[in-house]
Parts: sequence; structure tokens; C-alpha cells
Amino acid sequence: MAEFEERKKFWHIFYSPLVFIILLVIFLFMVRAMWQVRNHEKISAQNRERIENELAAINLRAMALKAQVDVLETPKGVDDEIRSKFNVTKMGEGVAVIVSGNEATSVATTSAKESWWQKFVGFLEL
Repeated sequence: MAEFEERKKFWHIFYSPLVFIILLVIFLFMVRAMWQVRNHEKISAQNRERIENELAAINLRAMALKAQVDVLETPKGVDDEIRSKFNVTKMGEGVAVIVSGNEATSVATTSAKESWWQKFVGFLEL
């Protein structure tokens, strides 16, 4: 009989409002912790997606730069780049000036082999 009374006392304490409140508080703490983990996971997923997009953009930029470097490693590429950045011509090349409309088209050529007098006479068009 004492054993039965002991079990009854245990279940009476187990079903008491105090134990219910304690278990409820523990449950609320666990729910709060799970909610925080869910929010951190959501933020991490957003950050991962953003970083993957940045990585893809950086890889595209790196491939474009690699292509530019490959072009600049050739003599023709260097020559084209210098011509695009600076208004220069090679020795012996001519320059054509085309005037629109009814005016006559004039072609002026310059050469490093011409003397200064020939250049002056060519400038005056005599």
C-alpha cells in the first residue's frame, strides 16, 4: 500500500500547475531558440546567394580581363591599343581627310622621308 501511495504522490506532483508552468517556460525557450536558428539560416541563405552572384560577376570580369591581356600580348594587339588610346600613326603612313558635301576631297600624306621644305609646300598646296 505504501508503494501505491508513493506512486500517487509522484503523479500528483507531476500533474501539478507548477510543473506545467516550468515545462511551458522550457518549451517557450526552445521555440525561441529554434526561431532564432531559422532566422539565421534565412539570412545565411540570402548572403550565400548574393555572394554567389558576386562570384559569377567577378569570374566574368576575370575572363574578360584575361581576353584583353591575351590580345595585348600580341604585337598587333599592342599596336591597336596604342592607336585607340593615342592619335598616332606609324612612320610612312598617310592620313586621308574627307570633306563632306560638294567640296573637293583632299588627301594629305605625311612621310618621315619628306624634307621640311616639301612639307611646307605641301601645306600651302602650291
